Amino acid sequence: ENKNEIKEAKKLLESLLFTKNIEWQIKKNYRLANLNHKIRNFNEAFVNYENANRMRLTSINNDLFKKNKFIDELESLINITTKNEFFKKTKNNKIKLAFIVGFPRSGTTLLDTILRSNSKTFLLEEKPLIFQTIKILRENNIDFNSDKISIYANEVYTELLKRHIDIKEIENKILIDRNPLNIARITLINKFFPEAKIVVCVRHPLDCVFSCFSQDFAINNAMVNFLDLNRSAEIYNKVMTIYKNYKTKHMNNIIYEIKYEELISNYKEQVLNLINFLNIKWEESMENFTQAAKKRERIRTASYNQVNKELYNNSVYKWRNYEHELKNIKLSLSKWESYFKYTN
Repeated sequence: ENKNEIKEAKKLLESLLFTKNIEWQIKKNYRLANLNHKIRNFNEAFVNYENANRMRLTSINNDLFKKNKFIDELESLINITTKNEFFKKTKNNKIKLAFIVGFPRSGTTLLDTILRSNSKTFLLEEKPLIFQTIKILRENNIDFNSDKISIYANEVYTELLKRHIDIKEIENKILIDRNPLNIARITLINKFFPEAKIVVCVRHPLDCVFSCFSQDFAINNAMVNFLDLNRSAEIYNKVMTIYKNYKTKHMNNIIYEIKYEELISNYKEQVLNLINFLNIKWEESMENFTQAAKKRERIRTASYNQVNKELYNNSVYKWRNYEHELKNIKLSLSKWESYFKYTN
């Protein structure tokens, strides 16, 4: 494959049998799918993705998928975003803080790497601090409508943060907490940290959903949903309903949306607009941000093998290669194509 002998690589991989090891059977199918995609065997690639996900589902506790706690959380968050009184806030930010959120596979890792190359930022990569803050506040019966909720949340968040970094490291810097699915918790983030800025990564809905379906994620309550295409679309719908509800009830001066496709096609202008929103200045190191990625010890996301490369557009509108396979979910996601102003 590294020599671009894709058909030969596929032939070799197909000849390997892992009859007693389901984990390697799963990996084999994901790899075959990617090889088939490269030689434009899209139907075959989709079957490989389906096979891999089906085997993964049979290898885990069935209740993780059928009685999914992440869906329960999303339903609760949808309910919160329908209540106007929840949007009353107090200001008490102690840390200069911003968040990068977005549906998985929407470009959050790429944006992380770009901003990491600026000397005035400190990137916190996929730590569940917001989830843990919510959990601790609820365990202590803290009223989220309290005038002091921001004070309590800041105290809890800061103590959790100290487990991961030395607070002195973020002096005179903006701490950027990147965790994609925190987009579902955007209302609570704004409630806890009303002065914090939120960068929302946007990508074509079908690209997001298909990319999640075709990705070999580590399985947890959230990621298990992407083993099924229809469930993946359902999660997208719920997450974006929360986001839309939030935006319709809130001033958007703390939110900045950046489209993956526009970042790829018009890099410098998009980044200049973003850093202006974050109140930091352009640095020459941002011109060649891939150097920052190469210096990192490890990138702990599904995009680890992509962000240390130059910008490429192979993943832009990738879903069009699978339009037939995605026809059953396309209709349910069409409202989000319109909402985010994507046109066919």
